[in-house]
Amino acid sequence: MTEHRDFAEFYAASFHKLAGALYVYTGDLAEAQDVVQEAMIRALARWSAVSTYEEPAAWVRRVAWNLATSRWRRVRRGFELAVRDHVEQDAAGPEPDRVAVVAALATLPARQRQAVVLHYLEDLPIAEVAEMVGAAEGTVKSWLHRARTALADRLSDLAPEEVDRVDDLRRLLGDASAAARPHLSPPGAEAARRTLRRRRLTRASVLAVVAAVLALAGLQQLPHRGPAPTPLVPTPVPGPSTGPSATPSPSPSAAVSASPSPTGQPRPGPSPSRSRSSSNQVLASPAAPPPCLPAVRPRIAGATAPGPGTMTFSLTAADVSRLCPGRRMHISWASYRVTFESRLVLVDSGELDLDATTRTGTGTLSDVYGCQADRYFYLGSHTFPAEIAPNTHLSLPAWSAGRTTGLFEKHYLPRDGCAFY
Repeated sequence: MTEHRDFAEFYAASFHKLAGALYVYTGDLAEAQDVVQEAMIRALARWSAVSTYEEPAAWVRRVAWNLATSRWRRVRRGFELAVRDHVEQDAAGPEPDRVAVVAALATLPARQRQAVVLHYLEDLPIAEVAEMVGAAEGTVKSWLHRARTALADRLSDLAPEEVDRVDDLRRLLGDASAAARPHLSPPGAEAARRTLRRRRLTRASVLAVVAAVLALAGLQQLPHRGPAPTPLVPTPVPGPSTGPSATPSPSPSAAVSASPSPTGQPRPGPSPSRSRSSSNQVLASPAAPPPCLPAVRPRIAGATAPGPGTMTFSLTAADVSRLCPGRRMHISWASYRVTFESRLVLVDSGELDLDATTRTGTGTLSDVYGCQADRYFYLGSHTFPAEIAPNTHLSLPAWSAGRTTGLFEKHYLPRDGCAFY
């Protein structure tokens, strides 16, 4: 409250004097009052610092004069009159015979007029006037001399004897300023506080909107993150093969690229430039990792080797990283052979577990007499039949990504060397 009281006292003590001086310069009572009010609002915004100055009024005077001489200020005048937070009175101002000097000053160039008011009415030294108007002291002295000569000619009817004397000019300027003060209607310190609060709220709202727009624009620049793609796995194809290491089925993208076009020409693969672009995009803004999986297809080695031997089941570090935390994969496997009677009988079977800590497991194949036949690998616990009908295979569910149980591999060993099959 002390700060508000100090500003209110400063406002009451300074407003009329400064507005009267600016009226003499502008010739417009409302404009002078508006300029001083704006300077007071800016002082209030920095009052914690301005109040510590040796002459706070000098700071407000400089701001007010800068506003009064600003070309942008004059351009905005019409808009400010419409939104000003106080109601101007319709008073016409001082009587014409009391402000003849204002009309005479209006005929002078703006810089001369400003120098006259600052030096003869505000009593500022020539050095300070020169600093405020941005001119050399000699130039200011020349302006003052020319202004006195011109005013003496224009005001000769008002004071025909010694109107060009400095004392007379000071008196005329002071009378014009004093005559304007009773017609002023200061908006008041409280109006300055309301205006300042409104501006701060408006500024905060604008900053919030700008921040939201920038955030939205940033999100639009990020790469599109669609659903995680389904892992590509080899599709089991019934029929003879050369073993588990046989060439896997091509991926969908490879299949599309290799398939012939209607004209007989192979379709071109993905453009290198597009691949580079996609790679750059991923490097710039990496996509979110895919969700964890309940199971992944393990690597199987030795599945086609005849007994005795071993089959190895393993998970790579990449496979483990895709598994959901704590997930364990239970695998059941079975190996069949063809007998002399062309029957398919179970020879070996087993179960093992793979997880993040145990990434490798083995299955032992015994030495059997006859031809090695089908081998099956099942995700989960499964009881395999002891015998399969000739020329048939077990009908187990095919592997698909995301399954928690089911067949994820089967191998049909070649039987060309089995004359009894």
